Amino acid sequence: MASVQVFAIPNTLYRYRSLTSPKTFEREMETLDKSYIFCGVYSNLNDPMEGFFNLASKAQVLVEQAIKGISDKIGVGSFCEAYDNELMWAHYADQFRGICIAYDFRRLISELPDDVYFARMHYAERFPVIGESRREPDILAMRVLSYKNYRWAYEREWRMFGPKGPIAYKTRKSIRCVYLGPRITDENRRALEARLGAMSIPVKAMTLDGYSIKS
Repeated sequence: MASVQVFAIPNTLYRYRSLTSPKTFEREMETLDKSYIFCGVYSNLNDPMEGFFNLASKAQVLVEQAIKGISDKIGVGSFCEAYDNELMWAHYADQFRGICIAYDFRRLISELPDDVYFARMHYAERFPVIGESRREPDILAMRVLSYKNYRWAYEREWRMFGPKGPIAYKTRKSIRCVYLGPRITDENRRALEARLGAMSIPVKAMTLDGYSIKS
């Protein structure tokens, strides 16, 4: 039987983050200072169509129940393949006022626990179909949660699966730099430059160039 292999993975993955209040600012600083990534439950994600699937057989009611039960226990973290995605800056970084954290993907993988998995999202017009399978419900649940409607394809998302809550990685060396949005407030800019400088994390400013954004 043929197998599926992934021969190319990105060198860098990015997380777009908002700084909408002092509380969210401190939360993001803590994740960088203490070297962890927070994984929330999929039901808190902004796409209400997440987690739907069809069964190939009506006899698989127990499988359906198991997948839904496990889905509520799996933590999810979202990454993007690009740091200069204008829609991502608008939708996930407070309309260009937030930040984008660049991670060395290979180093990050090596520094995360063994029970963490990454998957590139698949964008389709229909729900995934789950047929008869001997796989564990948690694997099937991650398969279901690796699908999104094709209208979300602009996100170019890689999804991290693991326990709910903060998941620590070993060193700050996994962070390449932090990009500042072009509309970030002067107060947040100064605070970020000081705080991240103390952590030895490089800071790069994004600028608008016509209909595009660049560093």
